[in-house]
Amino acid sequence: MNLEEVFTSEEISELLIAPARVFNLIGKADEKIDKKESKAYENFILNYKKLDSELARDLFLKISSPDELITKRSNSSMDDRASLRYLSALLDRKLDRDSAVDYKITLVSLGYYVAYSSGGFFEEKVNDDETESLILLCKDLDLTLRELLNSNQIQKLLNRVIEN
Repeated sequence: MNLEEVFTSEEISELLIAPARVFNLIGKADEKIDKKESKAYENFILNYKKLDSELARDLFLKISSPDELITKRSNSSMDDRASLRYLSALLDRKLDRDSAVDYKITLVSLGYYVAYSSGGFFEEKVNDDETESLILLCKDLDLTLRELLNSNQIQKLLNRVIEN
């Protein structure tokens, strides 16, 4: 996909920051981002070649460092959830539904991967606060339950990324 033919440079910039927004929302759901969550975020981004979403692969290819996105997100004036709602509408407007859903599910997969990474031995892997944040993320991305259930992409993505 030639990103520049579909999106403006400003839209591409916002799409690039989306993974950092997801990381921030899920990582801070329980008030703190720990080292395991940071490592999971970095691992997910660096393994972009394993992603099913063509848009995600094309976007993540442009990322020189996962930390760069966190810095850009910090400098952004837009709220994370508002930005994700904006991006959801943008994707729905500019892409066919399947391509838009593939990218949105990639973002949800990132969120789940980050949440799952930090649970302790005697704790739930994904706590209630992280679960609530994942539900809000799905709502912000306008994903239907049917789209989530019909997609085996989340488990498939997690299996590929975890292999590393």
